[in-house]
Amino acid sequence: MVKPLCVFKSVKLSNDAKVAGDKAWSDIPTCKDSGIAIDNYSMPRTVWMPAGVEPDAVKFYSDLMRKVSETPEWAKYLADTSQSPSYIAGEDFKAAIEMDGAAVGEVLKREGWLAN
Repeated sequence: MVKPLCVFKSVKLSNDAKVAGDKAWSDIPTCKDSGIAIDNYSMPRTVWMPAGVEPDAVKFYSDLMRKVSETPEWAKYLADTSQSPSYIAGEDFKAAIEMDGAAVGEVLKREGWLAN
């Protein structure tokens, strides 16, 4: 019912699992190869907490999510959905979110999707 048109990566995916009929993730062209001016775009899976949470609570949930990211069930989810396996927290997470926000903002601006 769904036909994948392109992947938002600078290189094709390497996963050979079938995703649509006889097509595997690795058969789907990059958007750039398809003539769409998006070289790389990601949609991070994140867990957020409100401002002012005690550091012990932040550490507890960061450690918990790190442990989840190391389970066989998580590895299967990543393989089945062709997701990236990176886990980041703390200042690295903050920097990644800022960088991602800037990159996404450029695409939204270029495509005219931002409200004035």
